[in-house]
Amino acid sequence: MQILRNYIFLVFLLACYVAQAQQPEQNTKHDKQRPTYYKNLPIGKFLKETAKVGEPIRFSVVWKHAADKEVFFPDSTYNFEPFELVSKNYFPTKTVGLSTDSVIYELATFETDSMLSFSLPVYVLNEKDTSLIWTEPTTLQIKPLLLKLPDSLKIIENTQIQNIQDRFNYWYWSGAAILVVALFVVLFLVFGGRIRKNYRLSRMRKQYQRFIADFDKSLQKYQQATSTEHGLSLWKSYLEGVLDVPFTSYTSKEIADIVPDKTLNEALKSIDRAIYGNQINETTYQALLNLKNYAQNTYETKIKEVQNV
Repeated sequence: MQILRNYIFLVFLLACYVAQAQQPEQNTKHDKQRPTYYKNLPIGKFLKETAKVGEPIRFSVVWKHAADKEVFFPDSTYNFEPFELVSKNYFPTKTVGLSTDSVIYELATFETDSMLSFSLPVYVLNEKDTSLIWTEPTTLQIKPLLLKLPDSLKIIENTQIQNIQDRFNYWYWSGAAILVVALFVVLFLVFGGRIRKNYRLSRMRKQYQRFIADFDKSLQKYQQATSTEHGLSLWKSYLEGVLDVPFTSYTSKEIADIVPDKTLNEALKSIDRAIYGNQINETTYQALLNLKNYAQNTYETKIKEVQNV
């Protein structure tokens, strides 16, 4: 029996020794995980206890820490959920034994919960990595925008149509008219010459095509004196419009005096013999072709003059 008591006593002493030996080791391990400058947690708090939805509210973070530690606060890249960052104001570090860093954030939330919990980290730059130290969570009470809703809504019917008098906006339409006129003036000054030239060229081409179509009809019926006379009349009218010379009032001799072209003069004489002397033959057909060729040459020359202006 005595031997059993001695054995139990020895086991008890051994257990006490082991417990005393492990306690310093655990404290030492805990101190290694949490250095002395971690013991003072950063303090974060709202500067007001309540706020409305969307109303800016200020949140301050203050931390006293060892002077040899580099400390950073969250910036605009951090997710402040359930809040949104409006602005921030950092304060210079103050060192009196310990260093004090502080910042004030202006936040806003659009959450409709009655209470919101919030905490922010502080970054500590170590030799090989960065540690995060969080502030103690703090709460903010959100005031509802609608304090009380009625049980039912009373709808007031109003189906009377109100006549609205139409008013002419003189200033609006006057400004629009002036703008349109100014636009046309600018376009005319910039592109007016080109537009006039293209219009003139287009009109000359249409007149020539119409003349050729009508003249060819007379050419096909050259055996008839009336058709030959009509072809000569068409030729004079066309040249009068192109050259601005009164060919329709000139005789063949007068045209020969102002147009020194031997082939043209011979053609006019042959056509006069066909009209007035009824001497219609192959020469008459060739004479009409010469008039057509002269008109074509005149047209091409005039087109080049207009294009080169």
